[in-house]
Amino acid sequence: MFARRPLLLLLIVFTIFLPFAKAQEPIDLRQAEDSLRILMQAVIDEKDIAKKFVSNQLFSDYLQSVLEKNEAFDYPFDSLTHIGKLNSADKLLRVFTWNIPLQSGMQTYFGFIQTRINGNVAVFRLNDHREQFETPQTEISNPDKWFGALYYYIHQNTCEGVTYYTLLGVDFNNLFSRKRVIEVLSLDRNGMPIFGTPIISVRNHLISRIIFEYSAQASMSLLYDTAKDMIVFDHLSPMRGDFAGNYQFYGPDFTFDGLQFKNGKWEYIPNIDVRNPQREQSPLPLAPPVENPEPGFLYKPNTIPKDLDASRVE
Repeated sequence: MFARRPLLLLLIVFTIFLPFAKAQEPIDLRQAEDSLRILMQAVIDEKDIAKKFVSNQLFSDYLQSVLEKNEAFDYPFDSLTHIGKLNSADKLLRVFTWNIPLQSGMQTYFGFIQTRINGNVAVFRLNDHREQFETPQTEISNPDKWFGALYYYIHQNTCEGVTYYTLLGVDFNNLFSRKRVIEVLSLDRNGMPIFGTPIISVRNHLISRIIFEYSAQASMSLLYDTAKDMIVFDHLSPMRGDFAGNYQFYGPDFTFDGLQFKNGKWEYIPNIDVRNPQREQSPLPLAPPVENPEPGFLYKPNTIPKDLDASRVE
């Protein structure tokens, strides 16, 4: 019955519980979580895309009203299994992300950042505007202009009193290619989240974020290696030389690169040896199938900053 009339029940749930969440202090977080779970399930079950977005708006508004409660900051929301939930090591920041796949194979992403500064909780809604980024490697943005992704890992570094939260994410993009994202998040003096802090150093040039694009048929690894204390990722190359720049034909070439945090910056380190030290007799990784004049993550050559052109990259 619920599946047949999701919007009617959504309106009932929303009418009952949202005013309660706004008017009462404190709220029953277990009851709120159960309502959120029902709302999200309605988003998942709805087949009509217009109604799906209506359901998602109800879920988003109610989630924001709950997250704005101080006591919600430490609540795990474990039953909300269809959204990503990340907590920073200093317990001052949380990130929630989820997506809606479109019939075209494209994706729309949604999310919130929840911060706790001097005991006060603030919530920022993330608005997916990937299409507005002309030069994503260098653009600094805020929650109103977010390069949408599903974040699955958060790493924290502090240098000279400034804390950086580095997010690893995935974008299912479309039917032909996928993307992985390295995004550096910081907070300004007023506690506003800033995306794209330019602390990623690629051969002495600073960029704001890294976007990898590769074939939807391939699988790319992007993770934080605690043993090496660095971000490690597959090096991507085109399957054939004439496919260079056409990222739906890119994939791992059996070599690995990395980023290591040094002196307040993420330093790019090519050709990381990821072999198990217990197996020193294993062969070296294969060389890339084509000569690649630039790091594969410099997304779309025509958007590379002029001072970071291929002629200056070894």
